[in-house]
Amino acid sequence: MIPISEIYTAVQGEGIYKTPAIFIRVWGCNLRCGFRKRGDGKTVCDTPYAVFEGNKKHMSVKEIIYKLYNYDIKHIVFTGGEPLLYQKYITKIALELSSDYFIEIETNGSIKPTLELIENIDWFNISVKLKSSNQWKDFDEKRINKEALNAFPIEKSIYKFVISSNNDIDEIKKIQEINPISVYLMPKGETREEVIKNLPITLDMCMHYNFGFTNRDHIIAYDNKRGV
Repeated sequence: MIPISEIYTAVQGEGIYKTPAIFIRVWGCNLRCGFRKRGDGKTVCDTPYAVFEGNKKHMSVKEIIYKLYNYDIKHIVFTGGEPLLYQKYITKIALELSSDYFIEIETNGSIKPTLELIENIDWFNISVKLKSSNQWKDFDEKRINKEALNAFPIEKSIYKFVISSNNDIDEIKKIQEINPISVYLMPKGETREEVIKNLPITLDMCMHYNFGFTNRDHIIAYDNKRGV
């Protein structure tokens, strides 16, 4: 059984495959980002409802596959939370689906993927959490796992770094030295206003270091609305 936060359809707004997709958001994560401060003073990630708050529904592999068959869309994105916590079950889902499905995984890159998962997933978006992610106490040392990063296949992976300042570049270079996967930069932001604010910094870094760029199109279009 996999704890699922939500399953919904939307256009993939990040990465390089920006097509209509079925998003399967798993519940639970092995990291604790503090991108923003809530009214109670606690720092949380951009999806706290899929990490330590919010509702979850435990679904079997068969239940998830049955739900997928209700859609005409053949592009699947596993996101979270952290999908690789449940990679055994994701592998089973991938093996059950026909070959005309395209499956992406959004991961923080801190958990080593199994060879069987790698063989059955079409694309990995590896969003390694930088120092600027403001990890909670005792979580910062878990952000970067060299063994895990070295396991991701160069030919079907990208690094997708969230950018909030020019100070991020030194750490990005060090991570790329671990495994020279193509780098894409994305502006930090949970709201349209914040994304636009960080766009100039991100674009300038892409130009200066010859990195790829990906925006957060769903936030530009819908602001902080969920399920889009």
